[in-house]
Amino acid sequence: MEETNYIQLLERFLKGEASEAEEAILFSWFGTEVAKEEIYASYDEKLNHITNRLPEDIQQKIYWRIEEEANLKLVAGKKHFFLQGISRYVAVACVCVFLGIALAFWGSRYFLSTDFVVSAGEGMKSTVELPDGTIVWLNSGSRLQYSNAYNLWNRTVILEGEGYFEVKPNQRKKFIVQANGVEVKALGTKFNVKAYSEEGKITTTLLEGKVSVKNDKQEQLLTSDQQLEFNCCSGLFSEVKSCDASRYMLWKNNELYFNCESLDEIGKTLERLYSVDVVFMSESAKKYTFCGAISNTNLINVLECISLTAPVTYNMKNNVLYFSDSDKEK
Repeated sequence: MEETNYIQLLERFLKGEASEAEEAILFSWFGTEVAKEEIYASYDEKLNHITNRLPEDIQQKIYWRIEEEANLKLVAGKKHFFLQGISRYVAVACVCVFLGIALAFWGSRYFLSTDFVVSAGEGMKSTVELPDGTIVWLNSGSRLQYSNAYNLWNRTVILEGEGYFEVKPNQRKKFIVQANGVEVKALGTKFNVKAYSEEGKITTTLLEGKVSVKNDKQEQLLTSDQQLEFNCCSGLFSEVKSCDASRYMLWKNNELYFNCESLDEIGKTLERLYSVDVVFMSESAKKYTFCGAISNTNLINVLECISLTAPVTYNMKNNVLYFSDSDKEK
């Protein structure tokens, strides 16, 4: 039988990559004397190497914190804290203290200050694979932001616009999408979040798995083929409703789907997709609704489909799209 490398297993556990079976093996090993010896031997050299790479002021702060938390006194003239005469149990505890504090000081000063931003301009779409293997599709006029500490301590992203997420499973680190005061939390799942600020609502549609959607006052759970809207003005959630979730993801395949949406709402979508300004020549024209999917997203084709099902006419001039009530033109 192949011998288990417990130190590698420990590092996989600290990264959140160990399976339940590997965790069980690791936890049973922790209580042995051999474990204390191996941890001490492995991390003594590594910690000295890390220490020498840290700035002097960071090193000093770490030593002060270790002295405070472990209740030990540093030996004068020593640049590392593995002291002569202390027990191996205390040494192993110091290893854990050092690792945590070093990451805190080093990370907060040199690592956590940088954010990555992925965006899709009007009429464009973008795809990005995050460091944990999660894949995100961004619709036109959307923006995704995440820290370069993503997947170290958490998996949090900030969304403006619309995104479709295929989340890599990780039981310890929940995947979180923050969008205008709403938080969508998942483990491993596929879902869509539509959060354009001009629409005044945030719509979460779940294709597979489970997610929770919450703000500072409420929380709702969604299962497959369910949808939830949050009204940004009232601060209230709608009732959870059943739907064919796959239709709401058609946009990533260059298809449009409208679920009995008003022409006023559709106009906002057309502005983002085709970089046009939409003007309604009458208030009544805004209220007509359109239901269905359009496979070809050429603007003229979309307009023809709309005009065939709703009593409106359209006219394009200088990149401005005018909708009129055809009944009133007769």
